[in-house]
Amino acid sequence: MPAYGLPGVSTDQHRARLLALLALACLVCTAAGWQLHDALKRPELLRIQLYTNTVGDGVVPGADVVLSGIAVGKVATISSTPEGRQLVALDLQPSKVAGLTNNLNVDYAPSNLFGISAVVLKRQIGGSPLRMDQVLDLTAGGRVADVTVGNMLRQLSNSTNEVLTPHLADLIKQTASDLAAFTPTLETLLSVGRAIADTQRYPASFLIGQYAAFSKGVVTFSGSTIELINEVYHMQVLKNEGPLFDTGVTLVVDRLFPMLSDVLWTAHKYVGNADGTTALLHQISQLNPDPEHTRAGAAELIKRANEMFVNTPGGAELNVPVNVILRGVPVAEQLPVSPPQTAAGGR
Repeated sequence: MPAYGLPGVSTDQHRARLLALLALACLVCTAAGWQLHDALKRPELLRIQLYTNTVGDGVVPGADVVLSGIAVGKVATISSTPEGRQLVALDLQPSKVAGLTNNLNVDYAPSNLFGISAVVLKRQIGGSPLRMDQVLDLTAGGRVADVTVGNMLRQLSNSTNEVLTPHLADLIKQTASDLAAFTPTLETLLSVGRAIADTQRYPASFLIGQYAAFSKGVVTFSGSTIELINEVYHMQVLKNEGPLFDTGVTLVVDRLFPMLSDVLWTAHKYVGNADGTTALLHQISQLNPDPEHTRAGAAELIKRANEMFVNTPGGAELNVPVNVILRGVPVAEQLPVSPPQTAAGGR
């Protein structure tokens, strides 16, 4: 049996070669059709390369490329250069990056709540449209920002290591001790606040208004005090007659105050007689049991006394009839009011 033969199958060398060629042709056609199908199915991509100093944490091949919140492509490859820089290749969909120029900035930022990193493209003014296989140099300062979760955690860790020092621990301990010393004061304030809340009768707005009025009075009083001090400071006697003012001050200090001291010291000896003075004043007050009647009588007396004076060319004169003056005198009451007329032919 030949090497190409099969048990129970009648064949020859020519037929076996023909079958092998047919099988190989079918395989080649299948592979070509598959590649053609992938080529027709896969959309055209715009590949650009970003030349940067660093790559953000979590940015790996296959990560999303986002523009204005919309995914516009994927990260194709990430490679390092001999200079220590990074070359990030991006496959972008041309229809979604229309109008994007080579003047752009890049942020490595989370694309969702899980912190998965993505490359965020940010439009800038100016520039030329992107071209296939174009390399963008983003090594200048401020064109690439790393705001990934890993970078933020790293910065937080560094800040914590710099802040949480032994000195800070001692400071916190000292602050706690100082606050413990203020505990009685805080308790007192709480007690006062509780007492005010329990006994408050007026609304807070009314009380604030009253305090505002009091503050206004304090301001007015302070202003008046300052004006008084200013007036005293600008008194002419202080500026032009200094010796006279000094003499007055010396007189008050050296003579008036000692005299007042002597008077008060002398009066101190007679303080015991104050009880008798009190009894005397009480008896005097008893002399007038009806103050209202006394007041009315005194007013009437003053009114009548005022009516007794008349104005004359020579000045004010007392005009009192004689019968008023001699009222109550027995002999004078029998006298005629006017003098009697004399008889005709008298002397």
